[in-house]
Amino acid sequence: MSVAYSQDLRDRVMAARDRGMATKEVADLFHVSPAWVRRVMQRRREHGQLSPRPRGGITVVKIDLDRLRQLVHDQPDATVKELHARLNISCSISAVDMALRRLGFTFKKRLLRYFSGYPLFVTHFSPPRLPSGRAREARGRKMLGCGGKRTW
Repeated sequence: MSVAYSQDLRDRVMAARDRGMATKEVADLFHVSPAWVRRVMQRRREHGQLSPRPRGGITVVKIDLDRLRQLVHDQPDATVKELHARLNISCSISAVDMALRRLGFTFKKRLLRYFSGYPLFVTHFSPPRLPSGRAREARGRKMLGCGGKRTW
């Protein structure tokens, strides 16, 4: 996600424009786009300020996170739609999904996943299994394309 330019840069850009420099010259001098220089000038002209506009974010959380955590604990394979119905509150399904992400829950949609050609059964909290011992070495040699010795 991008970050707004600093207030110091905004002040220096506007000071250069106030001294009479052209928009393109100011943009080249401070390594910003001419469109951004024009937007800062427009913001000062229309709103009387140089500060960046406020960014969006979550303002109200309608969902009781403790209750949602308990519902997931009771039935970990419930879908977001089912959890939304069990919460019985007026919010969107996507709000429940965002609350689950905020709690650190993730969802795996498929039970069968392929990791480097090996089928693995994936459960909710289990890390993927890797081949061990000789199988891993043989696969490494095969992937490197060498006869048996690894060359670094």
